[in-house]
Amino acid sequence: MEGKSMENGKMQKMMKVKGALTLLLLIDFLVVFVSGVVLLMYQRGSAQMANMMMWNKMHTISGILMGVLVLIHFVLNYRIFACELRALFGGKCNMKEIFKG
Repeated sequence: MEGKSMENGKMQKMMKVKGALTLLLLIDFLVVFVSGVVLLMYQRGSAQMANMMMWNKMHTISGILMGVLVLIHFVLNYRIFACELRALFGGKCNMKEIFKG
């Protein structure tokens, strides 16, 4: 019984990590999206160069951060991704395989 409790605790901790990572990805996506829209609008009108450089830097840094977060997200969720790919290409997806330790 104690082993089951430790396993549930480990799963809860991993769910918190994955939840935090997903939230960070959402926030970073919003920064990349908004800064991309602002940069697109700056191209159409005249803007102060300092302002455009700030938005460009924010867009670049948040884009790189998003790439890193996506890689971490992929590593943490590789089992479910492999299962989804098998299902996509006609294979079988074993749910027990996804949730094992």
